[in-house]
Amino acid sequence: MNKLTSQEILDNRLRLKTSIETMKWLAMQGCAFRGRDESVNSTNRANFIELIKLQARANEEIAKLVLENAPANSKYTSSMIQKELLHILANNVRRKIREEIGDAKFCILVMKLLMNLPRNKWPSF
Repeated sequence: MNKLTSQEILDNRLRLKTSIETMKWLAMQGCAFRGRDESVNSTNRANFIELIKLQARANEEIAKLVLENAPANSKYTSSMIQKELLHILANNVRRKIREEIGDAKFCILVMKLLMNLPRNKWPSF
């Protein structure tokens, strides 16, 4: 296996960080990630890639490393990579929620029960 230079490691980290920050923003805004035509010639390559392009326009260091300037095996833009990163982010959110709730699992059960009732039938606490 080839050993990566320290610069290659830093470049990969910046590419990955750019993809993660893009995913976080799109997820928080409830936006779609993928589009119909994400080819290089498309005028609208979907939210994920367009947002990475926006970050590249704002930061020359990112521009040198992402999308067409990235090696084919480390673009971090494929749907498989996006799904894996989203899975990791979702697990982190669930872990944080569990840490905050702690032993108060009862509140989850109450919320599940309340969600099945019409709002006007909810008890006042």
